[in-house]
Amino acid sequence: MEFRLRYKARKACSILFSALALLIGMQGTGYAQVKVNLTISAAASLKEALTEAETAYKQSRANVDLSNNFGSSGTLATQIDQGAPVDVFLSAAAKPMDDLEAKGLIVGGTRRNLLRNTLVLIAPLDSKLHDFQGLTGSSIRMIALGDPASVPAGQYGRKHS
Repeated sequence: MEFRLRYKARKACSILFSALALLIGMQGTGYAQVKVNLTISAAASLKEALTEAETAYKQSRANVDLSNNFGSSGTLATQIDQGAPVDVFLSAAAKPMDDLEAKGLIVGGTRRNLLRNTLVLIAPLDSKLHDFQGLTGSSIRMIALGDPASVPAGQYGRKHS
């Protein structure tokens, strides 16, 4: 499951970089040699996939410098709201994007949903826990969630509790 998720994230990041190549490459127009600096704010969960996709992208686009800012989607959206210079925002949830869009901080017509999140349950191999309903059992002593104020997994957990 983890491999499949990372594969999908890498594929989405590759699609993103292909789109960037079309926007800034312009091979036949003389712009291909113009130095371009892009700032990308991305959910921390995309760090591995984005870094891998960037490595491949930079091999054919030496004129593009990419600066990354990884963090929780909520924190990154707050940074953008407060004026942080960002060219591309890859959020792990729709809410931060919705909030930025409502404030007019996303260029109209540029928002794309590349990935989706799914809430998963992780338990030790020897656990008798098999589904979310099992979390209400008396044997459950502790449940860990991400911070609902800044992490989509925490928001999903709060929504389903």
